Amino acid sequence: MPVSLTANREQVFYCDGSAAEKDFLTKEALRMGVLIELNQQKLPGCYLHRSIRMTSRCVEQFTFICTPTKDEAWPDQ
Repeated sequence: MPVSLTANREQVFYCDGSAAEKDFLTKEALRMGVLIELNQQKLPGCYLHRSIRMTSRCVEQFTFICTPTKDEAWPDQ
């Protein structure tokens, strides 16, 4: 069953990959404190995002590491 049928309408966001979408999502992430804006004069367009180890582990089964050799992937993989 599609998520859009089970979620509240306000929770569904369809991505189109546009610059306007990127700007909107970046502003929302900044407003919510998910992203921290870095020095835009030195690093234009750069932001800091720190994931919480506990929450990032919850979705690890969906993480794919693409490296030429297994040794190049980080130790948790």
